[in-house]
Amino acid sequence: MIWHNYCHGSIRNIVPTYYTALSEKSEMMKKSTADWIASHCLVFLMSAVCVSAGVRLTLVEQGEPRAAIVLPDAPDADEKLAADELVEHIRLITGAILPVETGVAANGMVAIRVGRAADAALDDLIRETGDDPWAFALVADGQGVQLRGLSAVGTLTAAYELLEQLGVRWYMPGDIGRVLPETDSLYVAAQHTIQVPAFIGRPGSRHEAAQEWNRRLRAGSGIRFSSHNMRGFHSRRLRQQRFAENPEYFSLIDGERRPRQLCLTNSTDDLQQNEVFLIVLEAIRDMLRADPDHKMLSQVNPQDARGYCECDHCRALDPPLSTPFTGMEPSYTDRYIWFINHLAEALEDELPDVKFGFFAYHLHMLPPVQVQPHRNIAITLAPIHVCRRHGPNNPVCTESNQPLVVLDEWLQHIDPEQVSWYAYQFNLADPGFLFPMVHRMREEIPAVFARGVTRWTGGPSDAWAAHLPTMYVTLKLFWDPATDVDALMEEFYEKFYGPAAAAMKGYHEHLEHRVRDGNFHAGSVWDVPHIHDAEWRAAAWRYLDAAHAAADGVYAQRIEILRRQMEMLDAYCASRAARDTFDFAAEKEAMRRAEALRDAMLEEFEYPMLFPRHAQSLFRRFVETPALRHYESTGQGRGDIVVRFDHAWDFILDREQWGHYAGYHLPVSPGANWQRLRTDRTWSAQGLHHYYGPAWYRQTVYVPAEYEGRDLHLWFSGVNDTADVWLNGEYIGGNHDGAEFDVYAFGASFRPFQLAVADALRYGGENVVTVRVNRSRTGEVGIGGLIGPVMLYVP
Repeated sequence: MIWHNYCHGSIRNIVPTYYTALSEKSEMMKKSTADWIASHCLVFLMSAVCVSAGVRLTLVEQGEPRAAIVLPDAPDADEKLAADELVEHIRLITGAILPVETGVAANGMVAIRVGRAADAALDDLIRETGDDPWAFALVADGQGVQLRGLSAVGTLTAAYELLEQLGVRWYMPGDIGRVLPETDSLYVAAQHTIQVPAFIGRPGSRHEAAQEWNRRLRAGSGIRFSSHNMRGFHSRRLRQQRFAENPEYFSLIDGERRPRQLCLTNSTDDLQQNEVFLIVLEAIRDMLRADPDHKMLSQVNPQDARGYCECDHCRALDPPLSTPFTGMEPSYTDRYIWFINHLAEALEDELPDVKFGFFAYHLHMLPPVQVQPHRNIAITLAPIHVCRRHGPNNPVCTESNQPLVVLDEWLQHIDPEQVSWYAYQFNLADPGFLFPMVHRMREEIPAVFARGVTRWTGGPSDAWAAHLPTMYVTLKLFWDPATDVDALMEEFYEKFYGPAAAAMKGYHEHLEHRVRDGNFHAGSVWDVPHIHDAEWRAAAWRYLDAAHAAADGVYAQRIEILRRQMEMLDAYCASRAARDTFDFAAEKEAMRRAEALRDAMLEEFEYPMLFPRHAQSLFRRFVETPALRHYESTGQGRGDIVVRFDHAWDFILDREQWGHYAGYHLPVSPGANWQRLRTDRTWSAQGLHHYYGPAWYRQTVYVPAEYEGRDLHLWFSGVNDTADVWLNGEYIGGNHDGAEFDVYAFGASFRPFQLAVADALRYGGENVVTVRVNRSRTGEVGIGGLIGPVMLYVP
């Protein structure tokens, strides 16, 4: 937030405008975030206003209205909404109903002039600070109160600022999240305050029922410049039709044309003969003829996932650079920037102001090496393959600064005004377990802002039971990156939890510190039981129980949401613990208990957004389906378990892929350099977060003689992503069957597979099981190798 403060006719410029700061971009990026903000005197004080000692205006006194709201003739929707919000909240606080007038207030009443009823001269003062349409002035002096924005939404935001100064808070949507002061009198301090938001893009909740909350927290739309699509090939029907008629327009992979991605060169060096380019160019022209005001072209990107063309002409555009986040696969950024550059050059004379939005994501996340982006290219940077639990400069996370390093490299090519930051403010493939991010957002948002980037997209999911109060803090930081988060949190504990504030402060800090300081970085749900282990959960319950005993009324209702969330977490952790002890019936039972707790919360609480939008499908894919497959594939838990493999295996990496020639699969001494690796921990948690490639597991087990003649199977609960298995040096199979494994289905790693081994076993003796796994690509961050228990059993 950039604001100027005007006191008693003198003008005090507290903050140099953001646009001046941007002109010093090159110096700015050499400094740390804190140093840069300090060096530019960026003072962001949400509650600091110019007040003469003891001067205030009375709005309500002992339940009687002393002010009237004044609207302009023919007020627009937002001006009327501003009046309605003021009337409603002041009534809820004091019981008084402020009259709403047009033109002038009644004699003796303080006039609260809204929008165009306020002094139009305020617009020029606001514009001295910035011209964002959300910018506003809030003036309280001898003439009354004036609320005026550079647009209607700016006026509405001024009304919300006034309500916040009166003590109103909205910590989450719905009545359960609203905090009102207990008083029958309301006063506003004398002030001349102007505010301009720091971020242009400020995404809030995506849930339809939360749009009222978004307005109150000043959420603007997230600004994303790009999409997973290419104009001219932008619908499935159109792509299928073009592929049927002209397969040469599409990727050449292993000698065959495939429809996932385009062959950008059309296998030619002559752009005028490149029919793919000409189709896209003409499709863009058609769109702009139909909509000449369209200024951002987002459909100039590949489809999501892989399938990139391998023809010689396309490969010639790629630099000798790999993408380290995804298994050292090629970086495809250069070929797409080359293609978009030619589109921009072809259109710049007739359409000089049209921008082309590139999605810097996945295998095209790194900046180009061999080409310089055209001046009309804008990017959305989406670091999907890095840890989402930790923020910049976190000492436990080796990749905590990697997204910002990539951003800094892009800023050598692209002006920060043409960069949008896509922050994964949620845990992908997680059905709504605890995932707080205050510790991350308080570092990441100021760091991005200090680089001159003010467009943010990819807001958090609506898992309020999992991340409260992350979204509230995030939106405060979007408005003002220098917000005192510690003070904000102290106020949250006091206002939201009342008499249980101390206990709930303990709970939230216990949770935040565990995630912030924990050496856990994998995506999805794999690390959840280890982050929130039994000892941590026992301490969390002590805080929640103390809070429950201290609270009543709405405070108790708020705490109950978090207690239910903890009960669901307990049930999920019990399910995982049962799996790791080979009790698959108990795994299924605990899974159903977690599911029932989630459903009960959704049904009981009036506020529906306690879990992510896709919570049910995510739960089904990553919790329910694995548990059911474990249960069903082992004869509904009734199979006769012969050998429970230890979770700790001998393990060795095979970067050079020579393990087979070294005899790793043979039942002899494996030699030196083997280490121990556990199958009940993620690769990420054991120092292999970014390892891609083959590796070997080995374990020796004893099989009792009495099982000879029985139908024994070797059963694996899951592997990422492929496995080949040897028993006593004899190859017995793997999980390459497509029915068992699909790398594009994130749930693939959760699927069990089994092999018949009765004829290869040595009964009454030791047996050596060797598994060669290969993590060739990212299914989810930090997941690889054997995942979960392994056993020999009789179905």
